[in-house]
Amino acid sequence: MAQPASRRERPSTETHLEVDCLEDPAIRTRIQVFRDLLASCQGPHGKAKVIQNSLGGHVTWTKLSFRLLSVMSISTPVLKLITSAVQGHVQRFKDGGLFTANLCLSLLDGSLKTNVHRKLLIQFYERFVNVIDTYLGSSKCACKFEIDVFNLQQVMTLLRSLCGPKLSYMRIEVQDKLFAVFLDVFLSTIPSERQDFFSDRVHIQCFPNSDILESRCLKGLLIECPELSSVNEKTLHVTSVPNQKGFLKIKVAVVLESMSGDTEGLVDAMYETEHGVDVGDVVVERMLSLCQQLLRCGVRLLLCQRVIHPKVKVFLRQAGLLFVDRLGSSTIPYLRDLTGASPLSVLTVSTEEGWSGFGWLDGVTHQIWCDKSYLHLTQENSPIVTLILKSSVDEMLQEVKVLGQTSVHTLQLMLGAPHVLSGGGCWLSHVTAYLTAKVQEDKSKLLNEFECTESQLNASLETFTQCLLSVALRLTSDLSITTSGTVSNLTDAEYCHIWKSPNIDASNIHSKTSSCNCGLLDMASVGKFEYVSGRGLWKKQQIDWHKMAKVPEEDAFPRVVDPLVVMRNALKMAVATANTVLSICQYIHDGD
Repeated sequence: MAQPASRRERPSTETHLEVDCLEDPAIRTRIQVFRDLLASCQGPHGKAKVIQNSLGGHVTWTKLSFRLLSVMSISTPVLKLITSAVQGHVQRFKDGGLFTANLCLSLLDGSLKTNVHRKLLIQFYERFVNVIDTYLGSSKCACKFEIDVFNLQQVMTLLRSLCGPKLSYMRIEVQDKLFAVFLDVFLSTIPSERQDFFSDRVHIQCFPNSDILESRCLKGLLIECPELSSVNEKTLHVTSVPNQKGFLKIKVAVVLESMSGDTEGLVDAMYETEHGVDVGDVVVERMLSLCQQLLRCGVRLLLCQRVIHPKVKVFLRQAGLLFVDRLGSSTIPYLRDLTGASPLSVLTVSTEEGWSGFGWLDGVTHQIWCDKSYLHLTQENSPIVTLILKSSVDEMLQEVKVLGQTSVHTLQLMLGAPHVLSGGGCWLSHVTAYLTAKVQEDKSKLLNEFECTESQLNASLETFTQCLLSVALRLTSDLSITTSGTVSNLTDAEYCHIWKSPNIDASNIHSKTSSCNCGLLDMASVGKFEYVSGRGLWKKQQIDWHKMAKVPEEDAFPRVVDPLVVMRNALKMAVATANTVLSICQYIHDGD
């Protein structure tokens, strides 16, 4: 019997769900490819990547994790989870993204090659990272150094370590110019007294098609003002009025709502109107009334986040009240910090009732930058600054912008946590040796606690240490020449730092290498060397960790450093993310 037509033509409801496991060869291959991709960006020999989607469009050139991960289209659930975790770390600390991703992916790849059960691996990894983190936070840590943020040489060392590898395509004099600008910005953002801020205190203005050497730090805020001429700078006559303390200053009002007459963004309620009454006209009249109140209160500068109605603009021009609209939500926090103003509501606030939310400025000037009109707002002793960045290449400009944010944020972190680690992979090699010695010392206790065999413990430790060392070696190795065999990596037995030298016998290294990768140790400080590679170190060597101590010189400071607070969080984030991925049995996603 034939079925009804309606049933024959019913569309198929078949689903296209796919189930993946970490052990699938395709997933393992993607993890390895993604790791190699990110690893090739890391360190002074890191290679930049050019990204463009399959449909064409904008081309992104970068070697920074922040930009790289944000423009890549990732569909594999495992990699999306890792990317999300790395981006969370970068959003908070502005640095350490490549380290976090490479260590996490290396742990996953290494864990899939071992025969130890995942649950046991997760427990061991948690213990291992806690041992290292405790050591890094202790006063006995031999690879940790205190940094003086007001010591020019130490701060420049930190900036060169942070940004130098990512700006390796620039001349040294250009790098030093940018570092000096970043340092000037940081010093200008230190407040004279403790206070809360709505912004990060550094407003960045980028100007393409310009000389990068013209980048500079500008006190106050530079905001675009199309209302004024972009041909000739105009002398502004903005009247000052006494503030609460009796000083003559320019009174400022900040509005977040739209002043275009559109009621949708103003009134979130039900209301009734009389026949023939236009609500838009009523709102505009209310705005004109507000502007009259502002004038009576002495306000001479109106800053609006959104759009101002043309009728209101005409009134403001005739009244001599300077205004700027379309500022955007990203600029408002800086304006609030600079002026001290609180946003006012165009419909509900009555400024004649002693409202105290106005802001104050010392000066407002008209400036022209790259054929565009700007207002320069200044306030004496304010920690709000504008970082002026210029470059002839737009992609380079975006790279420098991210590095400027990273540099200033890291230096600000150093005010609260003024410690750095030996860079160049030396701290990773050092803590790997410490972890190996600590596990050997507490082996019996660990075997009883985790109820495992000695071979399982050794296999887990070897996997973890191999991953740490492989990341450390990528920091200073040029992956394009690793197959040539011309360079060897060694470690000293006294401090366990990494040394890079020509491929010669370890006994002859004294004649070929002057210092370790971080620059802290020289040949006079060490004696015996051992080869090190990503396959592990100290596997059969018994380490007496108690003989290892800090460098004898109290004022010693490495030439390459990593910020402690950033690296500690990156290490914990990488291990926690790897453990999360290892704890998941299956990944279910839409195959379409």
